[in-house]
Amino acid sequence: MHSQLLTCLFICLSLSAYTQENRIYYDESWQECKKKHAEWYRDYTPENGLYKIEDHYADGPLYMTGYRTTVANSQCRYREGTIVFYDRQGYKLREGAYKNGVRIGVWKHYYKNSNAVRTEVTYKEGSGEVAATRELDSATQQLRVYPKDTTADGKKSFTYTEKMPKSSEDLNRYIAANLKYPKLGQIAKIEGKVLVKFIVDEDGAVAEPRVVKGLGGEFDDEALRVVSEMPYWQPGYQNGTPVRVYFTFPIVFKLK
Repeated sequence: MHSQLLTCLFICLSLSAYTQENRIYYDESWQECKKKHAEWYRDYTPENGLYKIEDHYADGPLYMTGYRTTVANSQCRYREGTIVFYDRQGYKLREGAYKNGVRIGVWKHYYKNSNAVRTEVTYKEGSGEVAATRELDSATQQLRVYPKDTTADGKKSFTYTEKMPKSSEDLNRYIAANLKYPKLGQIAKIEGKVLVKFIVDEDGAVAEPRVVKGLGGEFDDEALRVVSEMPYWQPGYQNGTPVRVYFTFPIVFKLK
């Protein structure tokens, strides 16, 4: 009996050591760091020439599952196959596939605290460019159509409200971690700003993004992609009620 307990203890300690050896901690900018400074951590397992990844919020909840060609770098170009993102409550945020580190096929983005699809973004295989975007109604999952300047129930979309929308996290940090500089722009050393106008919906989701002043081509496409995938905002309020509010945000492309 004593030897069985020792064996069990040895196995548990071995598994614990294995987990720690296959774990990487990241700070808020997704740079490797010590555990005490971590905002995220990554567990990984070699599998069929790739690495099976589980990224977690620092306090434990699952954030992302998928596969990568390397674990030592947080950049998107090392992702491969199906990737799924979750919020802290376990609801899906978005999911889709990568091929050679580039988005392909249909990516689904979900309504907050719901399994209903909010948008479907189709990417061109090989280039990662957006080919089409569809926004769906949460209840019917059919194409959502808004009358001009109103919500589906006739309420107005506002430009200014008593309480304006506010991003739920540091957008500069989000953009730095997610913005991909167009390759042709890097070669030509093009810098500039793309202004994107969108609606912060009643539930804080970003809807109907469009470029109002851009740089053209891949710059505008990338700005729209980053805005479309923004985390949920805190919605704007008018007379104590959450309402749809227009918002214009600059996406800055600057070479390092």
